[in-house]
Amino acid sequence: AIFLTTSRGETEEFQANYENAAEKLMENFQLNLERKLGALDNFGLELTSWATNHHDHDDTLRLGFPNITLPHFAFRAQELLDMSDANNILLLPLVTRDTRAGWEAYATEQAPQWIPGVME
Repeated sequence: AIFLTTSRGETEEFQANYENAAEKLMENFQLNLERKLGALDNFGLELTSWATNHHDHDDTLRLGFPNITLPHFAFRAQELLDMSDANNILLLPLVTRDTRAGWEAYATEQAPQWIPGVME
């Protein structure tokens, strides 16, 4: 009788500890997921805001998305990488047949500025 009582008590204690540990694990997983998705969401909002509100010096609206260059992209992307534990970040704008020629011209013009900016 003593063995059964002790064994039952240990089993109940083990189950309670297991359930507590599992609950803490799920809470931490959810918090980490929310943090990572929040960082990604903020980066997307920043990019969208820049794309829709950026004006040239003469106050004319730039060409618009996808023809944008987010200033200090490499630094901002690194911050997102650090916060999200991601391995890389890719910006892959949707370029349609109608926007392809403009995108290719813009990318060709901007590429010499993008690469050195990353290397600095």
